[in-house]
Amino acid sequence: MGFNDFFKREDVYKIIKQTLETEYSLKVEFLNRLDKATKESKNKCIFYCIPRLNIIFSKYVNKRLLIGFLIRTLSGNQSIIKQLMIKLYIVFGVFVPRLFSSNFMLVCNEDFINTNIIYPGNKKIKILDFKNSTVTNIKKTGFKGNWFHKEIEFRVNSKYDFVLPILEHNDSRYKEALLTGIPMSRLQNKKRKPFLNKTNLILDNIKGKPENIEIKKYVESLHEIVSQKLSDRSFKQILNISDMINRYFLEMDYIINVVDSHGDFQKGNIFITEHGEVKILDWETFDRRSENYDTMIYNFNLRNSHLLVTNMQVFLNDRSTKIEFSNMSRIDILLLFVLEDICWLIEENIELPENSISIGLENYNKVTVYNYLQSIIN
Repeated sequence: MGFNDFFKREDVYKIIKQTLETEYSLKVEFLNRLDKATKESKNKCIFYCIPRLNIIFSKYVNKRLLIGFLIRTLSGNQSIIKQLMIKLYIVFGVFVPRLFSSNFMLVCNEDFINTNIIYPGNKKIKILDFKNSTVTNIKKTGFKGNWFHKEIEFRVNSKYDFVLPILEHNDSRYKEALLTGIPMSRLQNKKRKPFLNKTNLILDNIKGKPENIEIKKYVESLHEIVSQKLSDRSFKQILNISDMINRYFLEMDYIINVVDSHGDFQKGNIFITEHGEVKILDWETFDRRSENYDTMIYNFNLRNSHLLVTNMQVFLNDRSTKIEFSNMSRIDILLLFVLEDICWLIEENIELPENSISIGLENYNKVTVYNYLQSIIN
């Protein structure tokens, strides 16, 4: 998710302000414009908010390091012309930030490290510190649930070398190393090939010890979650989808495996370090799910809710990707994924601040999605 998605879902600047003031005992202020007195003030550090770059950065930041970081993060898998345009935007955005900023953030505290970069995430705010090569992840103010503690517990106890260690932590934040490299999502297909075997091995290793469960009972438990936690009739299409999938599996009695799952195994969360190591980031969605859940997200981009039906069609027409469930049809696999994904999005929706709605949940709650799923069943 980027700034634009966050703005649709929540009051971005209000949450950033509350989070930073709580965690760092700062006085934070957001302005639409800078007056002369503010620009010349020695007691206030100015940060520039550039939504298209998805960052907020200090005027004292190391521009060379910031440009390199942004190019690796935002550019790489596009056409040559588009890559050039992105790089030009990054360079001008960093060197002439006032022209590209939607807002300006003022920090009135000399103890706050003014070379930091603030990188808003889905449920966390990342503070990037180039000087010390660390990233501090802070739970956003107003977000509920125990997902933050579950991620810390998993990563502290993990023995996997593809899980980035936590350097230090408390109840509301943790610190990790700032990696040098590039997300897999920014690699062109031909450059991804050397890392595909490693990534597929990681997908298998994550699963841990499988639990056998009858498909009908598992689907019934998911349907019950939807019915109990999504009673709001404004989500009529999702309730209809859940009911339809539950009825579809009622007469089926085969066994499936439920395993450990990352939960958001997108290529943006797969990081290739400068030494060629593969690291999996952001374990806040870790839980038990069906065996193919992560594979569906990784291979078919089904977490991209804006292309939901299109990517479902791609999955059903694909014949090249390895699927583990020998006793399930592709329709079965897709329908099970949809119901699991809806359950995860419901939990995410519950965890959001008041008056915020999950964008992913809204995208499932469309007649077009219901009609498509109904068409493949019939």
